[in-house]
Amino acid sequence: MYEPLHSFLSRCPSYAHWKKIGIRPHHGINIPLFSLRSYNSCGIGEFTDLKPLTDWCVSVGMDVIQLLPLNYMGFDHSPYNSLSSCALDPIYIGLKALPDIDDPFLQEHLNKLSQLNKEKRVHYTQVKKHKYLFLNHYFEKHFVKTYHSDRYQKFLKQNPWLDAFCLFIALKDNQEPLRWDQWPEKLQNPSQERFEGLLREFRKRCDFERFLQFWCFNQMADAKSYANNKKVFIKGDIPILINKNSADVWHYRKFFDVEHSAGCPPDDFNHLGQNWGFPIYNWEALKAHDFSWWRQRLNVSSSCYDLYRIDHAVGFFRIWTMKNDEKKPTNGHFIPKSPRRWAKHGTEKLQMMLDASLMLPIAEDLGIIPRMSYIILRKLGICGTKILRWQKKRGRFTPYKNYEPLSITTIGTHDQPLLNEWWKHSPNEVQAFCKFKKWAYHPKLSLEYRTQILSDSHHTASLFHVNLFSEYLSLYPELSWVKEEDQRINIPGVYSINNWCYRIKIFLEDLNAHEPLKDLVRQIISPID
Repeated sequence: MYEPLHSFLSRCPSYAHWKKIGIRPHHGINIPLFSLRSYNSCGIGEFTDLKPLTDWCVSVGMDVIQLLPLNYMGFDHSPYNSLSSCALDPIYIGLKALPDIDDPFLQEHLNKLSQLNKEKRVHYTQVKKHKYLFLNHYFEKHFVKTYHSDRYQKFLKQNPWLDAFCLFIALKDNQEPLRWDQWPEKLQNPSQERFEGLLREFRKRCDFERFLQFWCFNQMADAKSYANNKKVFIKGDIPILINKNSADVWHYRKFFDVEHSAGCPPDDFNHLGQNWGFPIYNWEALKAHDFSWWRQRLNVSSSCYDLYRIDHAVGFFRIWTMKNDEKKPTNGHFIPKSPRRWAKHGTEKLQMMLDASLMLPIAEDLGIIPRMSYIILRKLGICGTKILRWQKKRGRFTPYKNYEPLSITTIGTHDQPLLNEWWKHSPNEVQAFCKFKKWAYHPKLSLEYRTQILSDSHHTASLFHVNLFSEYLSLYPELSWVKEEDQRINIPGVYSINNWCYRIKIFLEDLNAHEPLKDLVRQIISPID
């Protein structure tokens, strides 16, 4: 059945990447790590929670776990607004899985964190407070022994980016509340000699941050190994841009244009356009250094993931930009300016990403996308993204059998409402979908329709079929929150204290014992005769 596709991909630059994953249908779930909840976690999902989640996937016949970015988060806790392209966020460290924690002080804070584990939403401030009290004490007791271990020394040698990141965090805390571009000149632009001196001056703080990263990467690698041994793949997420107030922009200044911001032009979703506030890349400088920054980023990510989502893939072809102080995104322009350069510009960047790592990339190519982007992605053997309720041609829904096989089918992303909310608030779209399905329209989404839509999403011609975990949990009232807003991960373009705080209602251990859901999910993804 897939022989023509095998033949086609064997001639694509991504063929070696595909061979690792397999050219066959893959099914999975999409869930932010922070949303997981187990009896061992501490107020937020942790790296170690990926193991019981893997067990659940295996039990229903799924082989992909898609995560949101895990990088060191900024003040707003958005995983897409990180302070490092490489460092993982220590908030995800599984404290109970650390060795030698039989200590009264540590146990006291584990008990406090266990109380936070009962909360409906992630309470970042409280979780961080008690986790860092725990980790500081743990560092004081165990750093020296850990430092002299072969594993730790190997970790330091394999991650040369650590020095700049750890020093940045030390300086950032020392200079709060100032941004790095408000620091004294000698800290904004330290010479190599001054940089080495600062590492010595802030040695203990830098050692602490290295210590945390050691445990982050050890636990994530262990979770990935566990999943891979059970033939489950971990899909990461690589944001195209990075926070201006990040270790990367501070240390690798020449690779960024900090005078301009990226955003998007006016479209059907944002009539005024958007200014995201992220600096754009100096692609000429990056190319002159053989894209070393991107290669490093992808190499580090490959220790955590088997495949990854290319965030805003069209941005590698052309990206909307404007001056930092521009209040009207409509006054921006694309870079490169000439559409004739977009194809070459994007092909070069995507080919570099394929060369840098054997992780299989999957493009997020949603929105207003130049046609040549789709052609180039297919030529490279890179999947695009198909959102079930958006797949239309000339106003008519595309038959599932006609989907491009090199794609991932999903009901929706972390930025979109779940099925129930869409059904309730978009009656015109829903009625058109019901007509496509030859269903009678009902204002309330029934279990029968919900189940059938999930089944549809797993039986398109796409090679990948991945939905938000919440869509499956919503099949049973006891597994999901009653209010629609409590199921939402993020509302884009809106500042809300509820963004990025969603947690699943049920503990993973109990979910693994919920046989009715597992039976139903098996039926949903099983082949149709």
